[in-house]
Amino acid sequence: MASIGSAAKYCGALRGLKECYERINKPNIANVFSERIEAEESEIRLKISRISRAYVNFEGRLVQGAADIEFTINMERISKRNLDLRNLIDTLHTELKSKEEEIILVKEKIEMQGALIDV
Repeated sequence: MASIGSAAKYCGALRGLKECYERINKPNIANVFSERIEAEESEIRLKISRISRAYVNFEGRLVQGAADIEFTINMERISKRNLDLRNLIDTLHTELKSKEEEIILVKEKIEMQGALIDV
């Protein structure tokens, strides 16, 4: 952006020189400055269009990045042994839950039988 600002000041200086040469009736030199002014202004327009295009691209990346975060998939590399162990852990957890339920039922039966004996 600083180069665009300094180029704009440079164009202003060229316009001043062009005007000076036009006033002293040297149109050939004034035309040279006109060409330089046109070249500098086209360069500035090109830089501004590149900057605006880059801005739009960066903005798109930010929006796309925020959207991609929602759909992130975590992948990991594992072996068959690892998969088998995970399945075994899941099976053991379900067996543990069923055994805990059985223990609760057995405790209830013991309490009921103890209540019958005490009566």
